Amino acid sequence: MWLYALWGLAGAAANRALIYLEASRRATSRPWQYPYGPGGDAYAVSVLLHCAIGAAAAWGAERTGVVSTIPLGVAVGIAAPVVLKKLAGYVVALLGSAGEQRSFGRRLLIALADAATAFRPAARQPGAAQRVEPTVDDAFTGGETATAEPAAAVEDAPRRVAPPRLSGPGVNWSDIVPILAINSRGDEVAGSATGLTNLAGLLRDLGHPTDARPLYERALSIDETAHGPNHPAVATDLTSLAGVLRDLGRAAEAKPLYERALAIDETAHGRTHPTVASDLNNLANALRDLGDAAEAKQLYERALHITEACYGEHHPIVATGLNNLAGALLELDQPIKAERLYERAVRIAETSYGPDHPAVAAKLNNLAHALRGQGRPAEAKPLFERALAITEATYGPTHRIVAIGLNNLANALRDLGQAAEARPLFERALSIEEANLAQPLHIRADAAR
Repeated sequence: MWLYALWGLAGAAANRALIYLEASRRATSRPWQYPYGPGGDAYAVSVLLHCAIGAAAAWGAERTGVVSTIPLGVAVGIAAPVVLKKLAGYVVALLGSAGEQRSFGRRLLIALADAATAFRPAARQPGAAQRVEPTVDDAFTGGETATAEPAAAVEDAPRRVAPPRLSGPGVNWSDIVPILAINSRGDEVAGSATGLTNLAGLLRDLGHPTDARPLYERALSIDETAHGPNHPAVATDLTSLAGVLRDLGRAAEAKPLYERALAIDETAHGRTHPTVASDLNNLANALRDLGDAAEAKQLYERALHITEACYGEHHPIVATGLNNLAGALLELDQPIKAERLYERAVRIAETSYGPDHPAVAAKLNNLAHALRGQGRPAEAKPLFERALAITEATYGPTHRIVAIGLNNLANALRDLGQAAEARPLFERALSIEEANLAQPLHIRADAAR
């Protein structure tokens, strides 16, 4: 009689062991670790309850004659916790955002309800959705030196994710904006912060950072109320708000927000987590805005060390870190070191994406800037030409990035004394910019209310 209880216990334990192994494969830290797991105490109790349910169910099934063989007893032990999982899931859904988010009871319910899909991965895998707040990455620059402009950062899956940066032909803004505005309405609960953040991100993409800022501030207030001031969701909101402040040229105000986000994520994930690397890059970018390239260099180096350890030396995320560090080195008048990093970033991008990807174009552009800054425009010119060809093929001939590429190539030609060849490129770039500026899209932040 009791033998079946033991077999049921074994089945339930095997079920939980498989769940744990799968969660460990997707996570870079302990999969039960709060806030993305339920916490060690709640996790341990949930395992005990599931095993007890499995043992009791197998025992009861044998007593009533439902099962009569050991394999069936094990199968009952494996399947029985599903009922408890469903019940706990219903309770969590009914509670919603009510009550204390960190209480043991709520975390235990989450541990029980998420028994099969349990723990969110502690580090986003390559190719996953991008972070709400764009942070440092490669981009085209029309200036005299290569810089790292905002693009999407790598961030953990549990955080809200915004749609990728939207640009280029085929985007129907009149359809997208009302949907996001509707999603951002509602009561001041954590769920409504998602719509606010997504709409704010779209407004930034459309060149309306002033309108995006109050939406980010409102999302931050909602998440601080719902989760407390030190939750990773709050760190995401802080990073988003800091990003829009940088857009507005207010890096001094952005810096303490980035610092607070970094502190939260170091506490939540540990100092060597990929999320922390993203935060370090963000803070370093703000420091460069403030003219402190030396301090930024140290942060970029730490971030690069983390990403190389997490992803390997040939991962696209590492290429982004190389790009950022190279930009700081250029500002510190170390162009030879920067050139080597840019060359490595180009090789990684070409291997990862192929030779005609926009990421390759961005890195070619940065390498060309480094060469031009050393007085080597003849070597920079073919790189600018290749980058321009990629962006035209990707975005079409009238996109703003194409205008930047035209300006870059024209500047290299001018350095070579070929002003006649440079002039039509400058003129074409100017016409593209004027055409884009002539079609503004007016969206007010109060559309979200």
